[in-house]
Parts: sequence; C-alpha cells; structure tokens
Amino acid sequence: MTMQQEDIEENARAQLRREELIEEIEEKVGRLRELEEASWK
Repeated sequence: MTMQQEDIEENARAQLRREELIEEIEEKVGRLRELEEASWK
C-alpha cells in the first residue's frame, strides 16, 4: 500500500470518527433540550 493510500484511509477513518462524535453530541443536546423544556412545564 502506498503512503498516499494510507493517508486517504486515515483521513476517511478520522472523518467517520468526527461524524460519530457529532451524532453523539447532537443526541445529548437533544436530550438536554427535552429536559429543559420539561422543567418549564
């Protein structure tokens, strides 16, 4: 495998990790908003 292929694969893995983290954060933010709204009622 060439260096360039390894770089491309590493970048792809890093991008996937970022997307997974963003999804986790969005879920947590959504739950926090729900809790906040529930506390207003």
